[in-house]
Amino acid sequence: IRMYLFDRDTKQSRLQMDRTFSVNKRCSLSGLYPYRDQYMLVGLCNYHCWRYLPYMFSTTNFPTFEHNASFLLGKNKTLERQSIEAEGCFSARKSEYAVSESGTIHSAWVRSTQAIEPKHDETIYYSVNKDGSKWEEPVQVYWAKDTRMFYQLSNLSLVNSGKSAFLLWQDFREGIYFAEIDDKKTKDIIKISDLAKTSDIRYEPLEFASTIKVSSDTDGNAYTLWAENDRGVYQLFFKARIRGKWLKETIIGTGAGYLKMPDMKVDKEGNVHITYIKPLDQKEPRGVYGCYYMKLSPSVSTLPRSW
Repeated sequence: IRMYLFDRDTKQSRLQMDRTFSVNKRCSLSGLYPYRDQYMLVGLCNYHCWRYLPYMFSTTNFPTFEHNASFLLGKNKTLERQSIEAEGCFSARKSEYAVSESGTIHSAWVRSTQAIEPKHDETIYYSVNKDGSKWEEPVQVYWAKDTRMFYQLSNLSLVNSGKSAFLLWQDFREGIYFAEIDDKKTKDIIKISDLAKTSDIRYEPLEFASTIKVSSDTDGNAYTLWAENDRGVYQLFFKARIRGKWLKETIIGTGAGYLKMPDMKVDKEGNVHITYIKPLDQKEPRGVYGCYYMKLSPSVSTLPRSW
């Protein structure tokens, strides 16, 4: 594994000779996060499940499973793996991570038991790592049992908020849910939208890209975004929880084409900065994509902030 430092002024990248290291070949890396005085890498490690060994010679689709893990640079320039959950006859999908200023690492993911048969379970789990060396026992947040829909629980978004974590996810049969998980792993779950799965956008580059996002501010308020893509028209929804009270959802954008990968940050003045991606040519979703920006400013009111 090699790491490069990109200089924004000179637009040049330089190889970091002191950050070249090896990783177990069974693991693949998918993310990089600043962590204290170094970096944390995250990824998946694959393995086989003994239960399915009899199928090895009777099927061309012998199942391989993956569990999620974090990696920190150890001695001898090797990455030390910290498994987030134990190996089993299931796979971790759609893993999300958030790192607080104090160094606490939050993680949420979908555990799927899909293997040979179409019927399977999909479960959202959450775990936390408070010292950088050990992940706590995962807790179950939400469950879709005996489903035949692949990726019924697909979109996930996670953010740190003080001593809590905010989690947003979409159940393609039930709608969109929000959860606040405190440091005692107490879960407060609420359904914020009935929007389930909308029309497929097949064979375009961002077919499986997320359409939801959750963010927070320094006061512990929660902000959520989600997009509805239906028959070539998109709508971008915004909903916030200010001082513990949920405001009514608002459509803040609509147009032709498809919208993916919404993102947002809230500054100290309460302004919400939003970006998203959509095709430049609305009639050709498989064409060139552009990144768009918009800003929501809080109005002056005696009521909770509204936009």
